[in-house]
Amino acid sequence: MTVSPSAALWNRAASRPGPEQGAEVVVVAGPGLPGALTEAASIAKMYADSVLLMGDDAISSCLTAHMDSAAMLHLAAHGQVRSDNPLFSSLKLADGPLTVYELDRLARAPHHVVLSACDTGQSQTVAGEEILGFGAAMLGGGTATLVAPVAAVSDLATVPLMVTYHRGRRDR
Repeated sequence: MTVSPSAALWNRAASRPGPEQGAEVVVVAGPGLPGALTEAASIAKMYADSVLLMGDDAISSCLTAHMDSAAMLHLAAHGQVRSDNPLFSSLKLADGPLTVYELDRLARAPHHVVLSACDTGQSQTVAGEEILGFGAAMLGGGTATLVAPVAAVSDLATVPLMVTYHRGRRDR
């Protein structure tokens, strides 16, 4: 299934060149999810020279520094969609929430993003039919491919699904 906030963003993402040679694969496990630790560690092992952020290293400044121009970002964390103000939608990291606002600081969004967190694929439509939310912000920032749930997902049940997804992606 393909969903895009606009035809212009879809066209820009579809015509975006692939990630630069040597671009990082960044894998993050947010706090409070037992399955996230297993998921992130398993996925990071699949990619040579991946960056694994978990525990005290899973903080906003480390994440944004590594995800800028990354080949791929996999983020397993609690997500919160704010229908009253979608720009405050967030992902929970060790130092607090990473909000949509913070994504504006990126020079170039990661090429491929997997948000393995509840509701992170949801967007909110605001005045003027503008679509806002975490997924919309990633696509708006130039992410070419986004995989994210639009409903609540079980932390532990998601682990084998995400490992299988990355195995299939890596082996193709």
